[in-house]
Amino acid sequence: MQTLLVHGRRPFALLREAGPGGGAAFVCLMGGGLAAALVHPFFLAVLIGDLAFGRPHPDELSRVAVEGLGIGVFGIGYSSALLCTAIGMRRRRLSGLWRVLPLVPAYWLMMSLAAWRAAIQLVTDPQLWEKTDHGLARLPRRRLHLARKRPRDSAAGRRPPPRGGA
Repeated sequence: MQTLLVHGRRPFALLREAGPGGGAAFVCLMGGGLAAALVHPFFLAVLIGDLAFGRPHPDELSRVAVEGLGIGVFGIGYSSALLCTAIGMRRRRLSGLWRVLPLVPAYWLMMSLAAWRAAIQLVTDPQLWEKTDHGLARLPRRRLHLARKRPRDSAAGRRPPPRGGA
């Protein structure tokens, strides 16, 4: 959110540095992801409400088309996210994580909550920065195995000292 605002302060500089295609891609990816996170819970609530409580059948063809398009986009969005996640897990040989795929919609809701929290904090306390601690997850199995295998007092994995001179 802040990245989009910072680069949006000087859009011509962004276009000059990234080029028209890169600038458009940046705005679409950053702005689209942010917009999707902010509106997702509202669209989900309307969809669940319509499915749970029923809705009068639309009379006009245009309303049918718009509602069908909305449901289609929603379905394609969830399906593509699940497919990308499944492909990534297969490539990394993380077959034990298949059971978490049904939790992706809950993850999206948590992202929406975080986006709304960030938007509110940006307005109420713009100097606050809740930095994410990265690297706290478990090591991948291969690296963990190699880390356990290497003796603690060995020089394996250390960089050699720089050579003196030129």
